[in-house]
Amino acid sequence: LECVYMPTQVGPLVVAQFLSLAKDDEYSLFRSFDGTRGMVPRKQLPFAEDPGGNLFLLSTDGKVYFYNHEDDVTLPICEG
Repeated sequence: LECVYMPTQVGPLVVAQFLSLAKDDEYSLFRSFDGTRGMVPRKQLPFAEDPGGNLFLLSTDGKVYFYNHEDDVTLPICEG
């Protein structure tokens, strides 16, 4: 899979890996969700990662957010 480059209001971002639905997969949505419990807001679900392991999150309100795990910051990047 090649990277997907996304222009956003916070600057260009790169999707390196979309999370799978296979529970035993290294890049599983389930592993990511369990690993970020308590860090990512409750109504946001990780669905992709950038090359540095930061997450793209889909919110229940239809917005997409970017979670930077180094700074522990969640930024809105597009409306639903």
